[in-house]
Amino acid sequence: MEAAQVFAQQAKAAGVTVNIKKVEPGEFYGDQYLKWNFSQDFWFSRDYLPQTAASGFTASPYNETHWNDPEWSALVTKAQGTTDETARCGLIKQAQKIEFERGGYIIWGFPNSVDAYSSTVQGLTPDKSGIPLTSFGFRNVWLNQ
Repeated sequence: MEAAQVFAQQAKAAGVTVNIKKVEPGEFYGDQYLKWNFSQDFWFSRDYLPQTAASGFTASPYNETHWNDPEWSALVTKAQGTTDETARCGLIKQAQKIEFERGGYIIWGFPNSVDAYSSTVQGLTPDKSGIPLTSFGFRNVWLNQ
């Protein structure tokens, strides 16, 4: 809510009126989800390519901004199939520049996220989603003391 209020204040200084409507998650992610004219959402930290698969293509399940940029899509698709790390990073850099310049998201910040656990915690493995702590799959974790 505070981020939305700051955005509204900054928009007002530019002569744009932003009316804030706080809705509960059930309403936000309900029947209107992906139909809001303008909204604020939160994406947990993850690597760029998995994030784009979830939200950047026209067929992505969470394409909240209705992003459709063929040049960007071609770069990301090529990056997804590139095994050479240096070449893949170059493609991602180009895609990120396009998304920054033409994309639909207004990113106001990146919160710090730290993963830490004791050496006595066993069973955590890197998750393909990029979500920390085995995508919080604690059912597979145990303490070894």
